[in-house]
Amino acid sequence: MKKLFALILAMAMALSLVACGGSSDSDTDDDGDASSAGLQYVQSGDINADFECNPLAAPFVDEVIKQLEAGETPETTVYMEEHWYTYDDTVSTFEVDGVEQSVTVVTDEIIDAQY
Repeated sequence: MKKLFALILAMAMALSLVACGGSSDSDTDDDGDASSAGLQYVQSGDINADFECNPLAAPFVDEVIKQLEAGETPETTVYMEEHWYTYDDTVSTFEVDGVEQSVTVVTDEIIDAQY
């Protein structure tokens, strides 16, 4: 789990650096949302992959909060499906805790379909 967290942190740092034009200057003209911008960086080859944080987590977290407030015990482990995007088809699938994950090659259609 620590390796996965480190990978996600490294990807976030890479996206931030690319968004700033490869410099530490925080001024950027990029006004797109993080999802589309990240996928555009993958498609252009500036980065190799982008990993989605599931936007459906918020309603789940809200439900957990309501359960806790009601004195109930929510599930302690929950798996939420994520999307994995890459520049090419070098890796088409991989496993997380024994569950096969598909990797999507970024195309214009994929970018246009995001959020």
